[in-house]
Amino acid sequence: MLTSQRRASIACVAESYFSLVVLCYRSGPSIVPFIERLRHVLSRCNFTWELVLVGNYVEGSDDETPEVVRELAERWPNMSAVVRPKEGMMGWDMRMGLNAARGEYIGVIDGDGQFPVEAVIACLLKAEMEGLDLTKTYRVRRSPTYTTVYLSYFSVCKFTTLTRNRRLFDARNTSCLIWSQTTGSPTPRS
Repeated sequence: MLTSQRRASIACVAESYFSLVVLCYRSGPSIVPFIERLRHVLSRCNFTWELVLVGNYVEGSDDETPEVVRELAERWPNMSAVVRPKEGMMGWDMRMGLNAARGEYIGVIDGDGQFPVEAVIACLLKAEMEGLDLTKTYRVRRSPTYTTVYLSYFSVCKFTTLTRNRRLFDARNTSCLIWSQTTGSPTPRS
C-alpha cells in the first residue's frame, strides 16, 4: 500500500491528459467492478489519465459509498476521491468532481454502468480529432414518462443555450460528457 506522501509524489510526476469524473452516489461496493473496468480500458490508452470518484453522501445515511470510494483512491495513484456531505443534487456532485479534475480533457460519467466504458474513449477521440470543446451523449433507448420527456426537453434547451458558439458533438447514447479545458472562451479551437 502506498503512503499518502508517496501517492502525492507519483501523482505529480505527470499531469493527467484526461480526467474522468465518476459519479458514484449510493453505489456502495457495486461500483468496484465498474471502476476496475474503467481502469482496464484506460490503461490501454497511450496518455496519462486520472479517475475522480465522487462519493458524496447524505449525512446520517448508511451509505457505504464514501468508504468504498476512499479505499479505491488509496489503492491506485491515478485515482482520487471526492467525499463530502451533500449540499445539492447530481449537478452539485458533478461540480465537486470537476473542481478536483486536472486533465486537459475532462469527462463525466455516471457510475451505474449503463454507459459502455469503451465509448468514453470514442468521445475523447471525437473531441480531439475535430477540435471540439464538448461532446455530450444521452440515452436513446428508454421508456419515457411525461416527467422524463419534459426534463429531457428542458435539459436540451438549457444545454443548447449554454453552449452557443461551441463546436459540439452529440453521440446520442447515454450519460457522458467530455470537454477540453484548454480553450477557455466560447470560440471553437482551430
